[in-house]
Amino acid sequence: MTTPDVIDTYIDGRLVAPAEVQDWESRRAAAVLKKLTSRVGKLGMAELLPGVDLARLDTADAQALRDVLVTAKLHLGHAGIYAILKHELALSERMARIAVAASRGGSTYSAIRLVVPDCSASHFGAWFDGLTSTNAEAEMIAACPDHYLLRGLPDGRQEVVETTGGSVR
Repeated sequence: MTTPDVIDTYIDGRLVAPAEVQDWESRRAAAVLKKLTSRVGKLGMAELLPGVDLARLDTADAQALRDVLVTAKLHLGHAGIYAILKHELALSERMARIAVAASRGGSTYSAIRLVVPDCSASHFGAWFDGLTSTNAEAEMIAACPDHYLLRGLPDGRQEVVETTGGSVR
């Protein structure tokens, strides 16, 4: 399955216009690019992205930002991503443990519904399983600006390092 051209997105039952989704993606991509640049520095970013002038990058062009972010994240590698997010990951781990303990087994759901013409849930599931089983990290990182690292682990689990919607900075 290739990435579909048309995806209808519903949040809280409301159809979200594709332009809204792209605006959100552009804002998040610009924020992530700013974070990477502040952590790595301008010289570091020039090393990661030779020939890319970040000052001239159109922050409204979601695809251009996606391409730049994927390249930077892949060039940083897993160790670089861990180093850049070291403090956030430590804090997140502590907060998650506190939240799990405080929840006493309760849970809350958040749902976004995606509707793709000519694509069944089982077809999508098989496509997604293919991405994870082949460890298609670039494609998984490209799916959302807030994905920093997505990879399969030797024991069959998947590791995901991302900024979640409730904690966007």
